[in-house]
Amino acid sequence: MQPHNKRRIRFVLKCSLLLLVVAVLAGIAYEQLGQRKDRKSFPQVGRSVAIGGRSLNIYCSGEGSPAVILDTGGSAPG
Repeated sequence: MQPHNKRRIRFVLKCSLLLLVVAVLAGIAYEQLGQRKDRKSFPQVGRSVAIGGRSLNIYCSGEGSPAVILDTGGSAPG
């Protein structure tokens, strides 16, 4: 392989790596901005509880018995 071809291959690899890094950073920034917007648009009602490695939102109100639990189906928001 000639030195000119090796230089071209290195240049293409460096540009590809730079493009990949820029794409990853842009994706991270996009996610962070989206999460910030969602927190402003949909404030949390209740409190978060860690159960089995997941964070669940719970809102308790009222008193007495029996307890009544309302739950959404599947992955639908509550």
